Amino acid sequence: MKPQTLGSIAGAAEMFSDARRQLQAAVDAASDLGLVVPNSFPDTLEHLQNWIANAEAEVRELVQAAGPFTR
Repeated sequence: MKPQTLGSIAGAAEMFSDARRQLQAAVDAASDLGLVVPNSFPDTLEHLQNWIANAEAEVRELVQAAGPFTR
């Protein structure tokens, strides 16, 4: 194997490791909020994406209901 290939593999492994840590942090945060998160990676991603979309929609509704911000 060429040194370039080993470097590319090491770089990819580092990226996946970072992604795993970030996903675990997201799962832990969801768990702290009382949300049940599926065990499989694709299901976890989909579940968290849906939860984020719902949370963002709720925040938008609250902001709209509050009206314009004045000092």
